[in-house]
Amino acid sequence: MLFDTLQKDLVAAMKEKDPVRTDTLRFLISALKNEKINLRKDTLEDGEVLKILQKQVKQHQDSIREYLLGNRSDLVTKEERELNILSSYLPTLLSAEEITRIIAEKKTQSGMTAKNDMGKLMGLLMNELRGKADGNLVKTLLEASFDV
Repeated sequence: MLFDTLQKDLVAAMKEKDPVRTDTLRFLISALKNEKINLRKDTLEDGEVLKILQKQVKQHQDSIREYLLGNRSDLVTKEERELNILSSYLPTLLSAEEITRIIAEKKTQSGMTAKNDMGKLMGLLMNELRGKADGNLVKTLLEASFDV
């Protein structure tokens, strides 16, 4: 399980005296433990771990954007290093071509070909593609498929 891998990697980072990796993994594991408490579960499924991981990645991306606007290159560097650590645990994302193929399949299977079905189709797509594709890219490609 991904949670166990994260804990093992935290121990390894502490032994290697890698403060950035240690702090990043501690913060993530803390967020995961809070989620376990909120959900009243003993363990988290990999999908739940990925959801929190993606949330952390998005927060780091937003921070980088803000620090760039504020000319804080020192903080940008720190956030980028932490983002790289977190991103290494995410699965490889699907390419635009693969997403376009899945969109075409879903449109055919569901029979949703009208532009006003786009919201329902997006929901179906994200159920299947969550964690495998960037939601903004899926939305852009879906909109493009209706404009054709």
